[in-house]
Amino acid sequence: MDTAEEDDIGWFDEGMMIKVFEEEIKKHKKGAIFTVDIPENNWYYVVLKTYDDKEKIKITYKKNKS
Repeated sequence: MDTAEEDDIGWFDEGMMIKVFEEEIKKHKKGAIFTVDIPENNWYYVVLKTYDDKEKIKITYKKNKS
């Protein structure tokens, strides 16, 4: 018999899962329990989001012309 620990996909970084799955995760806040259904892959998940999304910051550098 499977246990919850065996079915836990754990942490994953952006780009590790298919885009549709990641987009669904991003729609929810920490502590939310929700489902993700991706019929074309025969995937159906019940998700407990246990973290907050990290804010992304774009950094650019300019060289000074001397």
